Amino acid sequence: MKEKQFESSGNGGGIYTIIDFAVQCTFIINDTLIHECKSITNNSLSYPESGFGGGIFLGGLGNYDPSTELIDLRGMKIYINTADKYGQSLYVAMKDVVRLCQYGTQGEYLKGDYTDGTSNKNDLEGIPMDLSTFNSSSPQTIEQQQPLELMWGILGILKSAQVAVNVSNPNGKLTFNLEGQRMIPGQLNVKIFELRDKTQEEIDQDQKEMDYKYNKNNLNSLKGISQQTIIIPKHQTENQQQIFINSNLIIEKKLHNYDNEIIYPPEDGLSIPIQIEGETQSEQKATFGMNEYKWLNFKQKVYGIVISNDRNIYTGKDGLTIEENENAAVQMEVIIEEEDVDDESEIDDPQKEDDPQKEDDPQKEDEPEEE
Repeated sequence: MKEKQFESSGNGGGIYTIIDFAVQCTFIINDTLIHECKSITNNSLSYPESGFGGGIFLGGLGNYDPSTELIDLRGMKIYINTADKYGQSLYVAMKDVVRLCQYGTQGEYLKGDYTDGTSNKNDLEGIPMDLSTFNSSSPQTIEQQQPLELMWGILGILKSAQVAVNVSNPNGKLTFNLEGQRMIPGQLNVKIFELRDKTQEEIDQDQKEMDYKYNKNNLNSLKGISQQTIIIPKHQTENQQQIFINSNLIIEKKLHNYDNEIIYPPEDGLSIPIQIEGETQSEQKATFGMNEYKWLNFKQKVYGIVISNDRNIYTGKDGLTIEENENAAVQMEVIIEEEDVDDESEIDDPQKEDDPQKEDDPQKEDEPEEE
């Protein structure tokens, strides 16, 4: 194994490479450790000319076809490299860097021993820009660069999110329905978190809607029954509220990263995967359920949802992360579903209500009538 350990007052602390793709040259790393290299800012140079790519700076001129495999860094190993600006271990400035990242399996031709979800995202960074354009760009333009991991991952697009809460069901099951694109079956994860507190106006409006539904359900239950009959809704006692949500309940740690965030499915592998309908590049629908519902403080909180295909990078609207756009999360719509009270076993006999002393005597049915 070869080792590189250098420092540069320019780009590429260990290696600085320019490739003209009009010429059939290659850049291949078979087995090399690049460690403790540094790219330091040189104030005598223009902004793009120093501080990028602590280990390697790779610049490309012209168009690159990844299928030629002229660039192959699969043997690259990186360790404690630093850059004053971007790309602690590797920085790539080439027009087709996104295509190169997506060629093969999850960036394999650029990532070396970088590990998704574990390595520092700032280790490998780049921008889809020709080197000549890069060298003449302003700091504001260059700062639009991204970690390469974002380029090789399939980032989901979430358009809408809805949860149905069946509060009358003793199981309290939540049913989630999502709509979007680029959601991969068997790999999709959902992160749910508190966006903000509800305003008093929102709380009052929700209460009006709940009162309307409650009164409507009771009215349906009273059909054909005396107005004085006491109706006890199914699964509910006189002293219970129609909805019971305990915001202080702590969900099992396998679902939680911290107090107001839930990631589904949990990593224990025991939960049913999220069900997805539709092709990845087309409109899709995803559904999943949770039996535990008491964490959902929908009376006081507004919740947001983002999705991920690798349980690492979570995106929402337009496939953007919250770091890229603070409004990327999709606000979750909460729908309260209630069962109709139509089970006669839960309703008192109106004849008994008229005559409380009257009781059925099963023995009387067996006694013969006296002649």
